[in-house]
Amino acid sequence: MRTLVVHNSYQQPGGEDAAVSIETALLEAHGHETLRLHADNDSIQGAWRSLRTAVQCVYSVPARRAMASAISDFRPDVVHVHNFFPLLTPSIYDACRDAHVPVVQTLHNYRIVCAAGNLLRDGRVCEQCLSRSAYGAVRHRCYRDSATATLPVAHMVETHRRRGTWHRKVDLFVALSEFAMAKFVQAGLPKSRIAVKPNGLAADPPWRPLHGDATAAVYAGRLSEEKGIDTLVEAWRELAVPLRVLGSGPMAPALRSLQNPHVSVLGHRPSNAVATELGEAMFVVMPSICYENLPLTLIESFAHARAVVASRIGSLAERVEHGRTGLLFEPGDAVGLANTVRWAADHPDEMRAMGLRAREVFEREYAPEANYRRLMAIYELATGRRN
Repeated sequence: MRTLVVHNSYQQPGGEDAAVSIETALLEAHGHETLRLHADNDSIQGAWRSLRTAVQCVYSVPARRAMASAISDFRPDVVHVHNFFPLLTPSIYDACRDAHVPVVQTLHNYRIVCAAGNLLRDGRVCEQCLSRSAYGAVRHRCYRDSATATLPVAHMVETHRRRGTWHRKVDLFVALSEFAMAKFVQAGLPKSRIAVKPNGLAADPPWRPLHGDATAAVYAGRLSEEKGIDTLVEAWRELAVPLRVLGSGPMAPALRSLQNPHVSVLGHRPSNAVATELGEAMFVVMPSICYENLPLTLIESFAHARAVVASRIGSLAERVEHGRTGLLFEPGDAVGLANTVRWAADHPDEMRAMGLRAREVFEREYAPEANYRRLMAIYELATGRRN
């Protein structure tokens, strides 16, 4: 099978970029031919370029031509779109439709229904745009805390909702969790056109069960509001449990300002270093306050047989089974997180057992072969509908 993989990567690489690379590598490992149509937000430099990108995020004729050219040259069996925002734009779907090529769209975030992309406003979950006009986001400055920046993004969302772009030009959507699928159905996407396939890994990492030398909690991810860093900071003001923080972002100073010798802020680390830290953790902490769309960190933690302490929200609550593969606390509840962490640190045998059950879930749900089988079923369904 020949797959054209389409992705607009971010200035700060994250889980979505990693998931695209993992899935592409998985296809190639099974003998598939792939071609990547790629755009990079690093190319957005200077005020003029930023303004032009904002204006063109609704529709880009050059992006449509680039897609048409890639289809003509590569002749794919299926086009798999991951992220089109902001450079590729929904214009790429017109090129696919003109060429009669089936389109699969993975919904890594909520951008097609929410200007912010994460259904979060002022530190709280917001579902307003699921059932109302996307232009409400302008008043709330949902994108980059700027009404000016939000306007073109909201216009993109509303324009393509009214045009029926998502209904008419995408053969099959991929949601990463049942929770996410339900939110997109609430926003108007037909349930019959959404398949659920979580992210997975391209390779099974070496692992060992929790051992006596593992005494630290690990946080690995972006250091930003939606990830619950405020909650993490407040919880660790008094905790004596070691915490190792991997990642970068605007809230790094808040963590570094903690007067707690048990907290180590290590900054951005390459993926192999993150894997090592996860494999040596006592447990992994995920305190998000937004509807996380099944982070790779959760899957990697399970792969290393590590239980996850997570906020009870979105796909985290769906995928972490309290008392079996991890522990849940209420989002934004720093006291609840601190109490949960203390319990986890005091019960290593129970955390080890949870980690082993998490490993079983990984083998069943997220391992490379499981990931590949689900992806092939999705491609077959999409191409079958077009044929």
